[in-house]
Amino acid sequence: MNDDISETCPIHPMSDTGKSNTAREEVLQIAVLAGEILLRNGAETYRVEETISRICLAYGYSSEPFVLPTGVFASIGGKQSPLSIVRRIKTRAINLGKVAKVNDFARCIEITTLDFPEAMEKLDRIANSKTYPQAVIFA
Repeated sequence: MNDDISETCPIHPMSDTGKSNTAREEVLQIAVLAGEILLRNGAETYRVEETISRICLAYGYSSEPFVLPTGVFASIGGKQSPLSIVRRIKTRAINLGKVAKVNDFARCIEITTLDFPEAMEKLDRIANSKTYPQAVIFA
């Protein structure tokens, strides 16, 4: 599998055109996981909020993200009552490679939305990737 998100942005519409409660939950999970990875790896809070908003908007939803250095709070709108997710961030590091990969992922989502399993799999690969070789980390 190719780990470079910027090279592949396949088109996969959401299975139910993004209008059901399940689809809203999936979009919010994608957006918040992207924000969580950004925040854990040194991104600015405004960048995290903007990324969450852009991902939700790409799927046709308004959102209200609020990010602090220790937490991500996000709600997504729709015709039903809003859905919200809160994620506490207990550890932070500086890994601008992961920040860049999530930014590429978010740009990809704006061009061609991915289905839930594919989007989550790409974000999991980013979250678990080792950007720096061990020799550099311990040098």
